[in-house]
Amino acid sequence: MKAAFLCSLAMALAGGSDSASSVEARVMDTIESQIVLPVGARPLDAYARYYARGIDGSVIATYVLPDVYRAELDACRGIGCQQAPVMGAGERRWFADWLILPTVGARDCSLVVVVYSPAKRQIEELRCTEGLS
Repeated sequence: MKAAFLCSLAMALAGGSDSASSVEARVMDTIESQIVLPVGARPLDAYARYYARGIDGSVIATYVLPDVYRAELDACRGIGCQQAPVMGAGERRWFADWLILPTVGARDCSLVVVVYSPAKRQIEELRCTEGLS
């Protein structure tokens, strides 16, 4: 059973679509059930949650306050502008490419970064960023 779960998880993570499969949805559910947000962060449902598979097979997530991200995109001019769409608070989505996950320059825990190891079934990194742009 464990092998079947890991196999289906690996296949789903390798697929890379912009809509979550049932396996990707379970991974997001698992992460969200384990998460204890850092001091200074808002409640989980205040964030739009963006997920993608990292190069090393980990799952990378950025949780961003929608108004902050929208303002960042509105002010952005040039090549470095983000590609991920603005989502509402409480929404989540799986993306094919982790490189388009949102970043913001705000210094007030507007963005939370999560790195999850499917192999270990644990969160390996969880932190508020303080200005990534």
